[in-house]
Amino acid sequence: MHRGCYAGGDFSGAPSQRVRYRQGRRGICTHTVVTGSRVPLNRPGLVLAGVLASGTPTGILSPAFDVVKFPQSAVLCASPAQTGRSKLVNQEESSSARHFSLADTRIIGFYSGEEPDHRGRYLHEIQVWPDDQLEAVHDFIQWLFPLPEPSGFNAAAPILNRESMQEFRKRSELHQNLRVSFLRMMKFYGLEVDFAEQIKVTRTRYFAAKATIWLSPGNHNHLRITRILRCLSFLGLEAEARAFFECLSEIYDNEQSQPRPAISTETIQYWRRAVGDAGW
Repeated sequence: MHRGCYAGGDFSGAPSQRVRYRQGRRGICTHTVVTGSRVPLNRPGLVLAGVLASGTPTGILSPAFDVVKFPQSAVLCASPAQTGRSKLVNQEESSSARHFSLADTRIIGFYSGEEPDHRGRYLHEIQVWPDDQLEAVHDFIQWLFPLPEPSGFNAAAPILNRESMQEFRKRSELHQNLRVSFLRMMKFYGLEVDFAEQIKVTRTRYFAAKATIWLSPGNHNHLRITRILRCLSFLGLEAEARAFFECLSEIYDNEQSQPRPAISTETIQYWRRAVGDAGW
């Protein structure tokens, strides 16, 4: 079993189950969950998020963990030998392979500005959205900050593979466009980035007003932040990811003096692991 990856669940109720999962950097373990059964997943393991024979998740149950509700039965089936590709139960391998091949290449076209996302939106358009639109729309973040595993909330989102990660690291225009996306989200959170000798993220004078959007217990933006930190780490902006995490750590420390801290201990641990995915 691989170190630092966890899976857990509560499957006693029908017709839906709750699954808590985290995708690690190495391999995928197999777990099967059937409606009405009691199958504990409280041991260390890896579960590939969002690959479901029964359909896509119906809602987020927890921001600290990637916890989602699945309709009817949920079946996850994959193995480390599949080199990161998933295999859906009762679905042809060739169909799954075509899906992953397509998903792996779209992110380059999107970040080069040549292709839109699954809703016809181009990168430069999303980067200038006002704050209220960034808060209200939930299927753009997976395009701005892609990850190596499928999204449990946006089945149309692209997926990073080794080749696409290498493209980001060697092509300056992709790197710069990713940095623009990062800066836009920092402004959304009331933060600013100083690119002096050492990159530093700090709170702006507008932080208190901006924080009302995301700095609250169980806020969905906590999941977004995990995604941003991991994406930056995978795609070559490790320094920006670390600076962002250090700022978040300061905010977390300040929150501990409040009667009900806005950032839980579990959430800050997930953020710490997110920057750790780069191998620091």
